[in-house]
Amino acid sequence: LCYKEWNANNNKEHSLPRKYSREALHKYWLDRPITIGTRLATVLYELGPCFGRYIVDFKLLPVPADNNDRIHLEQEHAIRLRETLTTLGPAFIKAGQQLSIRPDLVPASVLKELQKLCDAVKPVPDEVA
Repeated sequence: LCYKEWNANNNKEHSLPRKYSREALHKYWLDRPITIGTRLATVLYELGPCFGRYIVDFKLLPVPADNNDRIHLEQEHAIRLRETLTTLGPAFIKAGQQLSIRPDLVPASVLKELQKLCDAVKPVPDEVA
């Protein structure tokens, strides 16, 4: 850790604000560049392969829409997306829950899988949430 981030993490005055304050949140995250970079790298590491496979399977080498292989492939991608969102945590789970009620944005097979995020997600500890 850089000194600035180490100092911010060990200073009680620089803890995450419990009430919303744009300025306090800005200061909190401004003092933690390594934490931001690490989280961004984690998100890219998890979502990159998920979206990369989607692009290859449905955009670069598409399977015809009336093919059973395409339905199976959509289900596999939906499962992978749900698992990835669950791995990334509460904010991504919430995004998946919002997508699960949008039939205008995602196919029915993906909707069905994302709806599991509304019903069957393990509780997240308060310190993580």
